[in-house]
Amino acid sequence: MALALAEEPAAKAILAADKLAATDPVKLGAWWRANLALLRSRDALGNDEAAAKLLASLSEALAGDPALREKAPEAAAETERIGGMLAEREALASRLARPAPADDPSLLEAMKKIVSSGRSPRDRWRGIRWIHRKIAALQDPANRALVAALWRSCIAAPASDPPWQGLPEGCRSRALAVLASLEAGGQ
Repeated sequence: MALALAEEPAAKAILAADKLAATDPVKLGAWWRANLALLRSRDALGNDEAAAKLLASLSEALAGDPALREKAPEAAAETERIGGMLAEREALASRLARPAPADDPSLLEAMKKIVSSGRSPRDRWRGIRWIHRKIAALQDPANRALVAALWRSCIAAPASDPPWQGLPEGCRSRALAVLASLEAGGQ
């Protein structure tokens, strides 16, 4: 629903950075929270292209207006953080596009980076879901099963270990069940 509303012409005008007056802290805060919610929604729904496009426009707005950066330092920092996370995902997506040799640790290292303990629980959960979507989208069933099995063996650690710290109970079992299903589908 948020995505549909954001596509309405009136909402687009409100969310546009060129209409923003950085001198009004209330409008600035509302603009940032709305765009961040929109970015997170696109990310959660797996719309990587739209999330990257929105992030680029936010980065451009912050880079082009020093007053905006000064008034909203948290927005600039969050934009940089999300940009780094999306860049890591893009690198992993291109790595996943190639067949995975069973003895290549670089794939698992790239996946672990997406869900590292240095990330917030919310970001780790989004990362896990993103990885699952990318594995499910692999065309070759044998490669999909291999990658799912490698990833499942990596994250099958006890619930007290990263990447599970701070996540609600049940997340781990659901994630492992999805991977088991992906693994079985390729055999």
